Amino acid sequence: MKHLAHNLIPFVSGAVVGSLTSILAHFLAGRRDRKGRRRAFLGYLTGWRSKLADTHYSVATFSTDYKDTRHEFRRQAAMIENDFPFCKRETFRNFASIAGGFEGDDASNQQKVVAAIDAVVEFTRMAV
Repeated sequence: MKHLAHNLIPFVSGAVVGSLTSILAHFLAGRRDRKGRRRAFLGYLTGWRSKLADTHYSVATFSTDYKDTRHEFRRQAAMIENDFPFCKRETFRNFASIAGGFEGDDASNQQKVVAAIDAVVEFTRMAV
């Protein structure tokens, strides 16, 4: 009996340590993945904002470019939405909905659209 216990102790302790190690690795990998997606999203937002803010548009051209590119924004926002803590997801959805949902005269207002993108950028940087 003593011999059996002597052989089981290393096996059980190895299983426990291995399980804890794999759980920790999974947690850290998920955290790394979320940070990577957030960085990619912020990079995308920076490019989208730059395109819309730095170009001198006519009203009609701006509205067309905004409407042509907002679908990609919505896709990008949907990919990162669940990376925010549950208590901040609704706020993110609201900011994203505003930035990607301008219609009519609002879709032609360059300052309004760029300010909405800036709000999404700021929220994404601050929300952890």
